[in-house]
Amino acid sequence: MTGLDPPRTHDLNDLRNRLPNGWRVKRSPPDLGRLSAFATDSRYPDDIAPVSPVESATAVRQATAVVRVVREDFERRGVPVEGLEPR
Repeated sequence: MTGLDPPRTHDLNDLRNRLPNGWRVKRSPPDLGRLSAFATDSRYPDDIAPVSPVESATAVRQATAVVRVVREDFERRGVPVEGLEPR
């Protein structure tokens, strides 16, 4: 996997599915589609739909969980994780 350039996409499911087997983030959470939508909404805010407080809190919880699992996957593989904390 070293040296590969990831595709330029906001599709988090696609990016996750490109990881080799054994990465925990490939299993949990099962669908990153809503987070992908939030990524494009924040990048291209012209057509942004209103987000409820519940939707926002759910997305933050899911994103925090994804970062935590990715950080753990990186640590297990000896990849530096400084600065990779949820904000």
